[in-house]
Amino acid sequence: MNSTASDPFDQSSAPQEKVLVAAAAIAIAVPGLETEVLIVETPDEVATGCTGLRVWGCSLDFSSYLVHHAESLGLRDSTIVELGCGCALVGFTAALLGGQVIVTDRDLGCLELVRASAEANFANIASASGSVREMHLDWCWFQGVEGIPYSQADFVLGSELIYDRDCARILPSVISALLRPRGRFIALLGIRDVSMLHVFFTAAYTAGLEFTEEPRSLKPSEAAVERSATFSHDREVTKTTHAWSGYILVEMQKCAAD
Repeated sequence: MNSTASDPFDQSSAPQEKVLVAAAAIAIAVPGLETEVLIVETPDEVATGCTGLRVWGCSLDFSSYLVHHAESLGLRDSTIVELGCGCALVGFTAALLGGQVIVTDRDLGCLELVRASAEANFANIASASGSVREMHLDWCWFQGVEGIPYSQADFVLGSELIYDRDCARILPSVISALLRPRGRFIALLGIRDVSMLHVFFTAAYTAGLEFTEEPRSLKPSEAAVERSATFSHDREVTKTTHAWSGYILVEMQKCAAD
């Protein structure tokens, strides 16, 4: 990506990320997917403040949802953008289903892991006629970034995207800028604070997004609960909290241009 010194996406002037020497590749079995997804993660680094350096249960369940609905959604050969990808399990799953995927995150450490995972999954993704590439994207500074498919994405995907009200207000404008008319946003969101979801839905309406399905509450799978608790200091408390909090599945589309 070409950039200038004043470009907020110029990684040459960004703080240097430390090398994630503790990265370890793991094979994740996504229910319904014939091929295991090879993911490089550094769970021990999560304590430094970036939750995206490991795979969480929500992304596992969302990946499984995509596998089981890939044909009806029409993911194959579609242009797909994953927001807040972290380790990009969702994005790699979409690529293994034949999607042409751009995975994005604002954290350079996450993107470093994604590059390693992309190399590990390259042969399987090529066999599926998919593709995946990573891109640095901060939702607060997303306009005019070279390489981003503005108004071209058939799908924008995400899991566990909303953590505070500022995020809930900003996110819909990013989604709308990426989607083509009638393009779809599909996400599996953790239910932490219902008021934040109201903020998101209000902003989504303003940004020209409309529901294609009523939001649905889903219970995490046992595998997702176990994965989210694996590296917790108090595994049993984490498992219980995660199992009861649940998810909401959101499916929206960008309104057609007048």
